[in-house]
Amino acid sequence: MSAGADLDRLDSEAHVWLTGPAGPEALPELAPLLDEAELAQYERYKVERARALHLAARALARSVLSLYAPAIDPREWRFRFNEHGRPEIDGPVGGPPLRFNLSHTDGLVACLVTLRLDAGVDVERIDRELNLTGVARHSFSAREAADVRRRRGRDQRQRFFHYWTLKEAYIKARGMGLALPLRRFSYTFPSSGEVAIELDPELGDRAGDWQLALYQAAPEHYLATAIRRGGAADREIVIRRSTPLATECRELTPARLLASAPVGTVFGDDSSESAAETRVPRTR
Repeated sequence: MSAGADLDRLDSEAHVWLTGPAGPEALPELAPLLDEAELAQYERYKVERARALHLAARALARSVLSLYAPAIDPREWRFRFNEHGRPEIDGPVGGPPLRFNLSHTDGLVACLVTLRLDAGVDVERIDRELNLTGVARHSFSAREAADVRRRRGRDQRQRFFHYWTLKEAYIKARGMGLALPLRRFSYTFPSSGEVAIELDPELGDRAGDWQLALYQAAPEHYLATAIRRGGAADREIVIRRSTPLATECRELTPARLLASAPVGTVFGDDSSESAAETRVPRTR
């Protein structure tokens, strides 16, 4: 795989890198890549599962970024954090205008890379114990909560995580995290396999600027991406499975569950119908 070619591809693509947790046996190999703050965070985690995810995520981000900028050693990347905790590249000077976003959940780590574009990624393990209707009631729009409440069993769980994973990807792309109220924007699925976002005008955003997609990354994992591509064409989403050091990788073709539809209706308009179907071919 040519790193230079990969950087050129980001003009029309966005790349998602997936890896698994890194256990304590990987620490001697991966720890030298991390900076002092990342290592201190690793030590603060008391649960081994959290340590393994943090180690893999930080090593993956540094290794992947250096594939697009091979003159920069993975240890040389510097990051700053906005007031909501979103990391951005802060050096070295002279690197390409890369943007990245990280997500991890039990068993899976994801790193999304774009050129210049705001983007967010979220991965969720959908078989974890959760009060689905309770969380939906407090965190979803009224229409989304009602959609979850009327479903049962596996269908209810899948629809809850459709909403949740897409919502997380959007707020991460905005760089605001949970400071952006989840109830102030809403998703609808107007036809088989499409997803449209509806935004409260007070959020100061345009629904038509966003490219959204949801994938079945693994049997019990969902993956969502949100990319602010403005008036440009949709990016091709390339998904790869890799080691944390990105020394070995292969491209995947996971099932796309939902993808961007035309601009949604006005936020709060309850006229759209939610579709039960979830699988569609890629759009645009």
